[in-house]
Order: sequence, then structure tokens, then C-alpha cells
Amino acid sequence: AERAARGDVAPAPAGALTASPGPRGRREPAGDDPAAARARFEREPSFQLVDQERRWLCPFCARAPGARLPGGRPDEAFFADVARHLGACEERRTRGDRPRPERELRAVVEAAARARKLAKVRQKIERHAVWRTRDLEGRWRCPYCAARTDALFPERDAGGRRDDAAMERLCEGVQEHLAACAAYRRPGAQVLSREELARRAGVAPGDARLRRLAAALHEDPRWTVTDAFGSWLCPFCRRVQRHIAPGAGGGALLDKTVEQVDAHLARACDAYVDGAEPLASRADLEEVVRRLATKSSGPRESGVRVLATPEVRALDSLDEQSWRRIRADLDAVRTRVERAKEREVSLREARHKQLRLLPDAPDVPGLDLARVYRPCEAVGGDFYAFFRATEAAWAVAVGDVAGHGIEAAMLMGPAKKLIEVHGRGGTSTARALALANRDLFGDLDDRTFVTAFLGVVDMERRVLTFSRAGHGPLVLYNPRRAPPLSVLDSKGLALGMDEGPMFEQTIEELEVPLLPGDLFVQYTDGATEAMNPAGEQFGLDRLLAVVEAHGRHEAEYVLWKLERAIEAFRAGRPRGDDMTLIAFKVLA
Repeated sequence: AERAARGDVAPAPAGALTASPGPRGRREPAGDDPAAARARFEREPSFQLVDQERRWLCPFCARAPGARLPGGRPDEAFFADVARHLGACEERRTRGDRPRPERELRAVVEAAARARKLAKVRQKIERHAVWRTRDLEGRWRCPYCAARTDALFPERDAGGRRDDAAMERLCEGVQEHLAACAAYRRPGAQVLSREELARRAGVAPGDARLRRLAAALHEDPRWTVTDAFGSWLCPFCRRVQRHIAPGAGGGALLDKTVEQVDAHLARACDAYVDGAEPLASRADLEEVVRRLATKSSGPRESGVRVLATPEVRALDSLDEQSWRRIRADLDAVRTRVERAKEREVSLREARHKQLRLLPDAPDVPGLDLARVYRPCEAVGGDFYAFFRATEAAWAVAVGDVAGHGIEAAMLMGPAKKLIEVHGRGGTSTARALALANRDLFGDLDDRTFVTAFLGVVDMERRVLTFSRAGHGPLVLYNPRRAPPLSVLDSKGLALGMDEGPMFEQTIEELEVPLLPGDLFVQYTDGATEAMNPAGEQFGLDRLLAVVEAHGRHEAEYVLWKLERAIEAFRAGRPRGDDMTLIAFKVLA
């Protein structure tokens, strides 16, 4: 009865006759005789095993040949099928009519049942969108109870396929959850609607897509082309969208802008393909803008009559000297406009070159890394870096040159490169910053300094080592820790404050043992010193509150929420300093 309750074994039906063993305890061969098959089925447990579809399992070859046990008592047709298979079973003759051990047969049944369940789970995942719901860390959510599980949902590769091994691990995790899910086991259980599932799980549909779109609008040159009026040019359909103005709000990219672009791509753009790269280059789009400008400012159509107003008649009476003065003024204005355009182009090119110095977050096994970089002008003095410190360790650096704009940007590159050079090869973080300070000191004047953070994540030793050169503290969040939120501070002067001895005596190096789920957040003062219209600063307390509220999510999502909180706090006030946010999370 216990085996039947598990669904893997069907015991002999109640009231079945029990045959006695043959002479001297020998088993009678079943042959192809249904009566002999019935006798062994009724007296030997190894003959009584069936799979989830109630197909009889041969105790010799451990296969289900097709004999299916009826819902009630076994009938003659069933035993005829059993006898027919036993008469032809090669394994039976090889084993000398000795069945396999019952434990081995039960393991075969359980493995087949498990494979069948996993196949059903995978079929549901592949066919039904609600079964593909996951949180922002890629963890699968149950469509019955909306619970977040540990089953990790694999993303598609470049060819649009998901790794089979990863899919099998996902299905195993899903099946493990369903086996204990009260909502799933409830009679008549139904899956939740996608809207209800998103509401219960607290997942904002499309949020990840909007974050990727916002990143493209900030950093991809193809997505940042506007016409003379500041209207955005779509890199897919190459049409100007008059209602979308990315520069509105003091140059900051508003959530409204991202949503407007998303709505255009989804509803109005006939050339957009989800997941595809724009076919137009920046040069192509700028040529479209130039053609539109030429068309709008070209010669007037013939036949248009210009009225001779008193002002026009007055111009006709000007002497040659006055005309020369007017032309000189116009030439001066034209020269200033051209220089302004050239400066704008130069700054735009400088911005793109600077962005190339600041890499995307790399894919590091066991780590989830993310970054946000927002200069308050075309170029900025903040910098960050991800680089391999040793074969087993990755380094994360964040820095801020005093001031902003072109002057700070000129020092950003050398400071970043020096920290990278001295941070490689297993050098301690304190020693790396000390060497960078010595090399940089001679290039800084008395009013210029650089704050910096350098951390090395060693996944083999499971430890983070870090030092701070006058930079803000490191934030750590993990609900498994007590307390979950902490601020990690260490001593250290900013680079350029002292040539060597005092800097090297004060710089401190700390180690933090890593736990799964640890989220580390580092930032520049453009985040904490952002001001609202009343002159209040965003401050560290507000930053910590955002990290604590959303720290259970992926690193990119935490930075997205933090940036949105800062933008909402500023309430349209122009950004006064560059802002960089870095987050890295230990996955396992």
C-alpha cells in the first residue's frame, strides 16, 4: 500500500490467490503460459512493479514492454501480454530466470517517474509564458503561489537556444518546489494570471527592458542623435519623433523619455525588431538630420511676394559703410556659432572616447556586477574599472577627481590607468593605491586631489580585500547577515594629498569574508551630495534606505532604483557633480 501511495508500485489486488512454490522451493518458469505468469505476479514482489502509467515492468530486462495493469483486478489479457514478453525476453534467459533485485527495479521505476515529471515541467515552461516568470535575478517564480525559488532560469544564447544542462537544473528545481507547494497540491489548483503573478511577486513587467533601453539612450551614440530642436531620431526607422526630447530637464534622461521611446518602438516603429541592433550608424542618422535642416531652411518657393515694409525700405537707404558694419556683425555671429558647434562636436567626441575608457561590467563566474556613470557635463572626472587582479581574483576600482568638466576629465584617464597597473599581479590594495599616489602626485597642483576605492574579490579564498583613499565608505547588504546592512569604513588620504610617507602610514586594508547574497555598493559624492530644490542633500541615509529596500535583487536593479530615487529627489534641479554607482553581488 505504501508503494502504491507513491505511485510507483501496484501491489497484487486484494483477494488474489497466492501460489505455493514449486518442488524444493524452485520458481516455476513462466514461459509463455499466462497461468504461470499470473502465479509469479501474485507471489513475487519483483513481478508486481508498474510505472506511473501502470505499465508492467519486466523484472529481468527492467523495461515496460506494453502490458498495462487495468484499474481493477488483473485480467487475462494482461497476463497474456506478460507471458508473451517473458517468452521472448533475452535478459530472462541470460539471468537464468532470476529476477533483478527489487531495490534495483524500484530505482528504475522512480527514475522513469522523475524523468516523466521533468519532461512535463519542461513542456509547460517552453509552451506557457506564465511558467517562465522569474524575478530580476533570474530565479523562477511558482505560477501557483508566486513564491520566489532557487531555480535559476537560463537565458538564451546568441542562437536563441537555452543550454540543456541548465534547463534540466531549472526543471529539477521547479519539480522540487512543486512537490512541497500547498497551492499546487490543492484540488483543482489553477495557475495565476500574469498580472496577478506580477502583483504578488512585486515584479514590474518590462522593467529590465526599460533599464536596457535607458542604458542605450545614455551611452550608445546611435541612440543619442537629435535634430536642431532637440527631438529624438529613432535609429531603426530613422524618423524624427517630435514628442520625444531626451535633453529635457537640464540634460538628464527622464523616465518619461525612456517610456516614450519604448512606446514608439513597440507601437509605431515598423523597422524595430526586439533584441536586434539598429542598422543605422550615427553618421547615417546625422546625415538625416542635416538633410532635414537643409530642407527646412532652403530657398523659398518661387512666386512668393515679399511686402516692402517701412523697415525694408529703410534698409534700402543704408550707405555702404553701414552695410559693411552689419555684414561684419553677421560674420562675427556666424563665427561664434560655428565655434560653438565645433566645440559641441569636440565635446561629444570627447565624451564618446571617455565612455570607451569606462567598460561594461564583465561576466565573472559567481559575481553579478553593474555600473552607472553619469557625468554632469559632456565629460567628467569620475571613473571606474573592472580588471583581473590575479587568475582567481577580480578588482573593482572607483575614483573621483576633484571638480568636474574638462579639467577633471584630463586627469581621469591617468588616475584610472595607474590604479589598474599597480592593482594587477596580486599587489595588496593598500600598496597599489600607495604606488598610484606616488606616480600621480607630481601631476597634481595644490588644489587637485583624487579619491579612490580599490577592492579585490577573491572567489577561491571567498574574501573581499579593499582600501579607500579618501573615498566614501563601502555599503554591504545581505539579509543573511546580522545586521543585514552595514557601512564598511577604512582609513586613507586622497591621492595627491601627500607624496608618500603620511599617505602610506594612514592607508588601511580590510578583509571581508564573502557569503552568498552579499551585495556591495560603492559610489561617488555626486550621489550623496545631489541636491533638491530646497538645497537639501540626498545623503548617505537615503542611499542606505534604497539599498536595504531593494538589496535582495540583482545588482543592476539596485542601481536602477538608486538612480531613480536620486533623480526623484533632485526634482528637476540640474546635477551639480558627476555621479558613478558600482554594485557587485556574490551569487553563490
